[in-house]
Amino acid sequence: MDTVPNGTMETPTPVPTPTPQTASKPKSKSNGGLVALCILLALIVVGLLVYIAYEKEYIQIPFLSKNNSAQDAEENGDTDNTDATEADDVVATTTFTGETVTATLPEGWTMQEYYDGEGSEYLSEGPDYVGLTGIKIFNPSNTSMFYLAGVNGIGFAGCSEYYAFADDNPAYRAQAQASADEMGDPMNINDFSSMPYVEYDVLGRTIRRVATKIYLDDEEGNNYFEAPCFNVVVTFEGLSYTDEDNYPYEAYFYGFNTTITGDELLKVDDILKSMEVVE
Repeated sequence: MDTVPNGTMETPTPVPTPTPQTASKPKSKSNGGLVALCILLALIVVGLLVYIAYEKEYIQIPFLSKNNSAQDAEENGDTDNTDATEADDVVATTTFTGETVTATLPEGWTMQEYYDGEGSEYLSEGPDYVGLTGIKIFNPSNTSMFYLAGVNGIGFAGCSEYYAFADDNPAYRAQAQASADEMGDPMNINDFSSMPYVEYDVLGRTIRRVATKIYLDDEEGNNYFEAPCFNVVVTFEGLSYTDEDNYPYEAYFYGFNTTITGDELLKVDDILKSMEVVE
């Protein structure tokens, strides 16, 4: 018989059998990043749209109000370029007040009235004239750009020159032609139907200026423009003078400086438009 050695036998420790569980998948980091990027892009797009709408003034944002910003800048003594530009567009003017007329003049321009035979070289010698015999308009360099000068002792017969605008009156032209025929003179028709012109009122009379020539409407209040045969003389209500026999004269020669520029012409237009007779 074999001898069995004395000793304690180790009882094997049972290994626990793991309980089956569903294995969880790790969360995808890439999907989360893509969502965040999309949200960020959406916010940027919305921000751009809001900014464009604000700049175009489709919407108002109280704390970004342009008006408030401009007002704050003004209160702080600051002005932007826009305000400076608008200020430059405002033309400074002065008011001329004479014995016969008043007028609004651009800054630096002046005007002068002449009386009792002064200011005109077209008056016959002898009579003692009383009243307005001339007006001159001067630019900032004190150069005469336009004048009215009293004239007498001249007369016109017939109708050698006729000025026909697009809205000429055929009956008025026929009358002028008859006058020319009576004098036995040909009538030269100046066709202004396609000629550019500037039209405005001076002391209640409609005039058209073509370059540096003035044409009056002889018959106001109809659908025609009827220029008299001679455009070298103009008459305006309220402008007149008398001789020593108290005979009234209302005719004035007019003229523009031969070197006048286009901008100066427009300024003279504005001055003539603004003229009013002193009450």
